[in-house]
Amino acid sequence: MKFISLVDISSKNVIAVDADSLILRLEISGIAKEIRLKKYHAEILYALFKQHPKALGYDEITELLETCGLIIGDETRLHRKISEIRSFLAKFHPSLANIIVNTRGVGYGLPLRFKNLQDVTNDNDIKFKNKKISEHIAILAALVEDAIHLTAGGKIIRNSYGYVMERNAKILKEKIQIFNECEKTILQQIGMHEADFIFLRVQYLLAKLKTYVGFARISEYAISNTQWLDWFRSEIYTLLDDLKKTIKETEC
Repeated sequence: MKFISLVDISSKNVIAVDADSLILRLEISGIAKEIRLKKYHAEILYALFKQHPKALGYDEITELLETCGLIIGDETRLHRKISEIRSFLAKFHPSLANIIVNTRGVGYGLPLRFKNLQDVTNDNDIKFKNKKISEHIAILAALVEDAIHLTAGGKIIRNSYGYVMERNAKILKEKIQIFNECEKTILQQIGMHEADFIFLRVQYLLAKLKTYVGFARISEYAISNTQWLDWFRSEIYTLLDDLKKTIKETEC
């Protein structure tokens, strides 16, 4: 399996490469865009993502390109192929225009602001002054773990929206009811005006997290259960962490 996700910690955009299915996925504020990749695009991007934060050497890039049937006689041709990938990314979305960085004399890499989602874990150092908020965040964390567990044993199906995880309405109704109670309490305890910027951000993150807990995430393309679980687990942990950090800001 060649699937990996990175998060841009400055923008919170999530970028994923599925080299087996030749798909590049970009998620911005919960809205996902996907595009098909050429074989050598997928292999190079996957290798760059996988090796990050270390640079991918010129020799490694040459070998990958030759594996894809491309003859690289000199470094000029190598740089031209990387330039083609850069142009492709910029055309797909402006935020990807400069993500491939040339480390002179070494190879190509990515900016340090990109972090591997597979290494993301919840920030257990975040403590809340408000006891009720702490209690209900803990309940949300338990719902997240339940969602991951259900996803691990779940089945991907196709519906009119795309590919989704098969849903057990009875189980999800109970979990969404618990989620709604937590959401209501957390928003009440924050004690901010509804028009406040941070309050609105908390509402947004709660709404997005609910789409994960309620199995309402959609993929335009079919992916394996293993890939789905990897993507789901990485992103739901990141989202819960963002929610905790944003709620913590309300206590400052």
